[in-house]
Amino acid sequence: MTGVQTCALPISLADPTLASLLRPGDTITIVTATDDSSAPRIIAAGGKVIFATTKATDFPGATPGTVLVSLVADSAAAVAAASLSQPLAVVVTGDRAE
Repeated sequence: MTGVQTCALPISLADPTLASLLRPGDTITIVTATDDSSAPRIIAAGGKVIFATTKATDFPGATPGTVLVSLVADSAAAVAAASLSQPLAVVVTGDRAE
């Protein structure tokens, strides 16, 4: 029996200033707006923040507002596809949300 495959995926937040609120280990849900912009659409839940950049020197080559997230493979693929055409935001869930 094999375990669940996880992937590390960089995402760019629609509002890059929010990256400073994220901490390694945070559990997040990744959302975007629906086509009519009236309701959020959850793309993936249960992601874990590996790191979040707030300035260019945090991680060479990463744009400020980039968040490296660990997700199960199917969710990572869905987020990667959505990021090509839609703005992304995150909702902090888990212990830090309480």
